[in-house]
Amino acid sequence: WHHDLLQGSGTVFRRLALPQRSDARGVLHRGLIRVDQPPAWPCLRDPPEECRSPAQAKSRKGRTIASFLHQQRIEAARSVIQQRAPTTIVDLGCGDGALLRRLLAEPLVTSITGVDTCPRALERLRNRIGTDIERPRVTLVRSCATRLKVVPSQVDCALLVEVIEHISPDRLSALERSVFSQMRARTVVVTTPNADFNALLGVPAHRFRHRDHRFEWGRKRFRAWANGLAARHDYRVEFSDIGGSHPIWGGPSQMAVFDAVSVHRTTRAA
Repeated sequence: WHHDLLQGSGTVFRRLALPQRSDARGVLHRGLIRVDQPPAWPCLRDPPEECRSPAQAKSRKGRTIASFLHQQRIEAARSVIQQRAPTTIVDLGCGDGALLRRLLAEPLVTSITGVDTCPRALERLRNRIGTDIERPRVTLVRSCATRLKVVPSQVDCALLVEVIEHISPDRLSALERSVFSQMRARTVVVTTPNADFNALLGVPAHRFRHRDHRFEWGRKRFRAWANGLAARHDYRVEFSDIGGSHPIWGGPSQMAVFDAVSVHRTTRAA
């Protein structure tokens, strides 16, 4: 079947089911496949053999659901940057720099710190940036978001784009201290998958979209967590859907933007 799942998106999608293996924690192998414009159909990204079509077995070209949502999240975060006009940014969980490299083009940004735990991702990012960029200054740090080693003394904006779901729930309090108490950025941007939308992606209730996810929250749970952070640390918070918005289940991803009501920072140990 097909339906306009994302209200106002002008795009029709078809839902494809995942294998219902009870022993699988799960990765989103199949999702929303565009049917209104066949030449622009997404294909699956590295699906398992039981999910792979003959055409996909021969070719990995095409636009995936994951890449579509990835671009939507990057554009949402970049839009916040353009609205808030920060000069110093910390990209937590920067990976190989899909967002960070786009922010290099923002004229007011003078310093970007990319933080990630993966040395290979940081090396790829370092190679892609090259050595000919003088402004903004880029610093790459191997560290985890819950215990930051090196960050600028003042941070205008901290980005956590599809990061929190990779952190164990019992470590979220450490993330809170690191980002909202110690760093105390003027603006904090957090995006995460919307579990309410998973059924429309064909994700069974007992599975997550990615094997490395430690949890996935629906909008109610995410907003309760974010509102608690805002209240405890004197921030205002606004919420929005990413990737379109279904009238009942919201968007595939969700975003919270925190703006500090007052800016004060604790002293960090050297």
